[in-house]
Amino acid sequence: MKLAVLAFIVGLGVTGATWALAANRALAVAAADGGFFPYFAKFDEKRDSPVRVNVFTGVIALVFMVAGVLFSRGDSAATFAVVLTITISTSLVAYLFVFPAALRLRFTHPARGRSYSIPGGRVGITVAVAVTTFWAALGVWVAVFPGTLENLVGIDYDFLETWGVGRMRFEVFTLGTLALLALIAVAGYLRGRGSVSAAAEPVVTDEPRITETVG
Repeated sequence: MKLAVLAFIVGLGVTGATWALAANRALAVAAADGGFFPYFAKFDEKRDSPVRVNVFTGVIALVFMVAGVLFSRGDSAATFAVVLTITISTSLVAYLFVFPAALRLRFTHPARGRSYSIPGGRVGITVAVAVTTFWAALGVWVAVFPGTLENLVGIDYDFLETWGVGRMRFEVFTLGTLALLALIAVAGYLRGRGSVSAAAEPVVTDEPRITETVG
C-alpha cells in the first residue's frame, strides 16, 4: 500500500509538471502572437523555457493553494479535493474553446497543411467537435456545480460529507477562482491585441507555432 501511494504521488507530480510545462509554453507563444501580455513572450535562451510564464503561473498556483488552505479551515483532505476540482474545472473550461477553435480553423484556413486529419471532412470534424465539446461542458458543470445532476435525477448527494465544506463556500471559492482567471485572461488578451503592431520580443524555440498546427 505504501509503495502504491508513493507511485501515485510520483505519477501525479510528473503528470502535473508535464502539463504545466506544455501549458506555459502555449501561453508564451500566445503572448508572442498578441493573445496575452507581450511581457510573457520571452523564452530563456539558455534553458529554452518561458521562465517568466513559469514564475507567473507558479505564483498564481501558490496563491490559490494558500487560499484553499484558508478556505477549508485546516482540513487537508477538503483542501486537496477542492483545489483539485478547481484545477480540473479550469482545464476543462479551456477545452470549451479549444475544440470549437479547431472547427473554425478548418473553415477559415482550409488550405493550411496539417499533420493530422479527422475522417469525414467538415462533417466529420463537426461531429467530433460537437461530441467532445459536449463532454467537456458536462465535465465543467459537474466540477463547478457538483451534486446538481444527482439531485436532478433523484440520487441522494450529501454535499458537506463529500467535500467537507458547505455548498455556498465551495461555490464562492470555485466561481471566484474562475472569475479571477477569466479577468486575467481578458486583460492579457486586450493588452496583447493592443500591441500586435509593436515589435515583440523574439521567441527562442524550434517548435512550430500553435496557430499553424491546431485544427
